Amino acid sequence: MSTFSSRPSPWQASRLLVALGATLAPFFAVQIAVGLAVVAMVPVLLGASAFVAPRFDRAEQRVLRRSALPVAAALAVGQLYFRLVIVLMSLISNPTQTGYFGLSLRAMETLIFMPILVAGVALPLLTRAAHEDPARLRNAVKGLSEGAVIAGVLIVGRHDPGRRTADGDHRRQRLSPRWRGP
Repeated sequence: MSTFSSRPSPWQASRLLVALGATLAPFFAVQIAVGLAVVAMVPVLLGASAFVAPRFDRAEQRVLRRSALPVAAALAVGQLYFRLVIVLMSLISNPTQTGYFGLSLRAMETLIFMPILVAGVALPLLTRAAHEDPARLRNAVKGLSEGAVIAGVLIVGRHDPGRRTADGDHRRQRLSPRWRGP
């Protein structure tokens, strides 16, 4: 048994709560407790220098707000769409279809937000590389492009137009007669 699995962790606490048949509140309490423990351990492990005093520059804040507000609004609208569409589906459909729709929606949500996460990590690195080392920038862009192509091939390669749907119907039979697929 590894040292990681022998130490108490949020995963083990969650497993215990599932075994006990707990309601949602204890699951949220575990996350809060872990967050508080991490915040309490930062100064112990990294020292007082780990915290930086906040500073406020009105001109800089205005520039940041102007550039970040449209991105924040777009992300909020995207999240609102994903939540609203599942509520609407629950109102107009039966529970089984809503479950299938919710499952596929969560899968798509993960695929849609993956590039946002990658860009959030890569953009600062690419910006620094552009200023300091064009060769490093070229290699980073090449690696990101190759990764995107590989991910696209894997996603498209898994698509099977002849696959059966959850209720057993053949997908091609369910499409309109005007569709002329492969």
